[in-house]
Amino acid sequence: MRMRNAVATTLPKVDTAARRAALEAAARSCDIEQLPPPSPFAQALYERWISGELDSDQVCRELVAHHQQR
Repeated sequence: MRMRNAVATTLPKVDTAARRAALEAAARSCDIEQLPPPSPFAQALYERWISGELDSDQVCRELVAHHQQR
């Protein structure tokens, strides 16, 4: 359960296998295009997304914030 503005919210159940498969497919596409692998920071975010701890929008916001700090 997550607290948001002092109100408890529960994230919906996620299909972790489908999320992991989607990231593996994306990694294969990046390999084909000879793009660099994701950073350790991005990989940690992806794991949090797979587990359902973060939603897609949260992952994007955290990645943008991380890169703006650099």
